[in-house]
Amino acid sequence: PTLRDILGELKKPGRDPRAAFEPPAFRDDLTKPSDLLPGMVLEGVVTNIVAFGCFVDVGVHQDGLVHVSQIADRYIRDPNEVVSVGMRVKVTVQSVDLARGRIALSMRKDPAASSAPRAVPSGVPSAPRDEHARRTPGVRPSSTNRAAQPASKPVVKPPVVPTKGTVAPNGMRFK
Repeated sequence: PTLRDILGELKKPGRDPRAAFEPPAFRDDLTKPSDLLPGMVLEGVVTNIVAFGCFVDVGVHQDGLVHVSQIADRYIRDPNEVVSVGMRVKVTVQSVDLARGRIALSMRKDPAASSAPRAVPSGVPSAPRDEHARRTPGVRPSSTNRAAQPASKPVVKPPVVPTKGTVAPNGMRFK
């Protein structure tokens, strides 16, 4: 009876408590991901929100990902701060990878700003270079320049074969 009551109330004109739904204006000339080109500005609907961003339907039968760094022009910790499921958004196509079936989108006002390298302010000193360590064999570089050096091979310990009477790390004695 409850379901019939709900349907009966929704059939009455002017009594629908839901807000008016306006479908997004998908472009008619875009029907598949191969029609998308980087730089296109499209309107879409947020379909899913995940920790690393949100997925947006732009009308090409495949949702595109807006990475969390591309959702807003400011830093956001959680995509739920800015977007919600069903929200209509304007996105810019960043890239289309047809081989992997991925569409990268951006909601930033200036999406090119995020891909450009950031300039170091003139008053900020750069990290010091360890010239002595680079020129002298056997001298390791300081920790400030360690990322530039190739990683050393990890030390591999030979496997320990337990013998009768030895004690394992958990306190058990081998018989």
